Amino acid sequence: MSSQGKIAPMMPIGLFIDQKSGMPALIKSGVMISTLITLLMSLALFAAHADAVASLKQFLATTTSLQGKFIQRVYQIKGPLLKTSSGEFELEHSGHFRWAYLKPHQQILVSNGKTLWIYNRDLAQVIMQPLSQRLGGAPIMLLGSARLLDQAYNLRDAGRRDGLAWVALTPRSPKNSQFQQVLIGLTNHQVSAMILFDQFGHRTVIRFTDLRRNMALSAKTFIFIPPPGADIVGAP
Repeated sequence: MSSQGKIAPMMPIGLFIDQKSGMPALIKSGVMISTLITLLMSLALFAAHADAVASLKQFLATTTSLQGKFIQRVYQIKGPLLKTSSGEFELEHSGHFRWAYLKPHQQILVSNGKTLWIYNRDLAQVIMQPLSQRLGGAPIMLLGSARLLDQAYNLRDAGRRDGLAWVALTPRSPKNSQFQQVLIGLTNHQVSAMILFDQFGHRTVIRFTDLRRNMALSAKTFIFIPPPGADIVGAP
């Protein structure tokens, strides 16, 4: 009986005490629930990572065209920033793309699926070559076809960083690739960044903005006519 003459309520001991461990049952249940929640969160995170490759393939498989803007920064792999440039791009399946550097210097890469033109305005020079010679070499081509991606690279999950889910690409034929490794970053299942490690000790970081998918693009977008007076090097 309490000092105020009231009887304290009695509760079954089994409700509070685990008979085997002697641990209060509510505390033990709390530990179990906490462990379960941690496990479920880990599984969810693992699933999100595992889905990065599937998300990339799904993005490419359901994208008939892609256009937008980009900012490109080139670094020494473990050194300072070397160059910053920006521009815009358009691409379709089957190797059709236009990648235009607008600042600080103008350079355009255009492909009709067979021939690649590289035009340097400052040098007044056009380089022509079969697109097949550049497979796995031009970064923009990696976003144009899931089939080409599988043909040229092995894909694996690379975890999360900077709010992005990353997919790592390593070339199936390193001797024929310009890059040692490529990372593609996704936000909400959309491609938003690329990091390229080339064979010359450079790291190129590309961030995409103002992306628009599956818009109708004119066939003229992927045709390049060399300007008068330009020096033409190579052949289609």
